[in-house]
Amino acid sequence: MTIGVIISVSSLSQTTNSTRGFSEVKLNYNLSFISQDPFTTKMGIALGSTYFFNNRFFIDAGFVIKPTKEEVHDYDVIGDWSFYNMHEHRELTALFMDIPIHVNYKVLYFKSFSFSLSLGTRLFYLNTSHELIRTFDNQDPFYYKEKRNNLNLGLDLGFVQKFAITEKIGLFASQYYGQALLGYSKGFESTDLNFGITYRIK
Repeated sequence: MTIGVIISVSSLSQTTNSTRGFSEVKLNYNLSFISQDPFTTKMGIALGSTYFFNNRFFIDAGFVIKPTKEEVHDYDVIGDWSFYNMHEHRELTALFMDIPIHVNYKVLYFKSFSFSLSLGTRLFYLNTSHELIRTFDNQDPFYYKEKRNNLNLGLDLGFVQKFAITEKIGLFASQYYGQALLGYSKGFESTDLNFGITYRIK
């Protein structure tokens, strides 16, 4: 399952007189842990926006991109009288993109702080490339290469906290717990943490 915690900062006036519509943008650092998935890079950068319906209900939508992960392994196996000497070369690269959309309900809200419960979906894309070359003494090398493009859909449950610094700028953090429901990563559980800043545009 996917756990996510979202902390956003709203303006000083937002908790009392929310502006209906898209009135907030945010930039944050994303840290995620996905079970059973060796390809996903844990750290990334996220951009997002918030749509307010009223003082209690709002939607967070974002885009997370994680830099290409690359692993290269080279090692030798020295055999005895019954085995060949072998050299193995492996390369693994991965690119991860995430689009979370969460509906939030403010349980507590004051002039410069709010605490909200959050529920929503997550669409995430994983591109991987795996290449393997094994070379044996006096034999043809073994070559293997695989590429995958995986589109997955998951469900998130978490909470949101918002803190205001000025009328325009705030700090935010978030945590979610979730599970992939469809796609290559079906059944995988994840925990996501987000920390960043928000800016009120109207």
